[in-house]
Amino acid sequence: MASQGRDSQGQTNSQTSQRERQAQQTRQAQQSQQQPGVASPPGREAVQVTQQAQENKRATFKAGQATITAGKAGELSLAYRWIDLSFPGYDSARFDVTSTAQTPIEVEIVQDLYNKKYAGTGAVATGPVPQAPTGTKGKMIARDTATGETIEVPWTWYDKGGANSRLSLWQMIKQLIWKG
Repeated sequence: MASQGRDSQGQTNSQTSQRERQAQQTRQAQQSQQQPGVASPPGREAVQVTQQAQENKRATFKAGQATITAGKAGELSLAYRWIDLSFPGYDSARFDVTSTAQTPIEVEIVQDLYNKKYAGTGAVATGPVPQAPTGTKGKMIARDTATGETIEVPWTWYDKGGANSRLSLWQMIKQLIWKG
């Protein structure tokens, strides 16, 4: 009887250690999937085709050359920072404008019918630039109201998709009117 008790206890220990090994192997497999530096087996690499395809269709805009106009006495105290933002379907940006003289600042975002003004003393942070059709032009105008200094940063919206990208609003209207 004592030998039967040892045999059943040995089987129980064997089953327990087998379960522990399986659990350990499962944990290791999960950890290797979570670690970005661990290579997947050949043929099982993660492919993000839909993300790449969507990236090619994203609308975004390019900034032009900033125009800076000195203040009344030749002051150049304004500075701006372009901060890239990403939203579903398009990329945008916002601006931080600062004055080294800690003077009042007005910042205006102008794009077609959209016109938003921000004001502050020493520093102003704008909201994101709203999405617009391809070809739309806009600009950020920052003014130091005490000195008269201005910074103007223009941009133009475009599609990242290249030659096969979506048509601009004007191109679509032209195709509807002039078929041929």
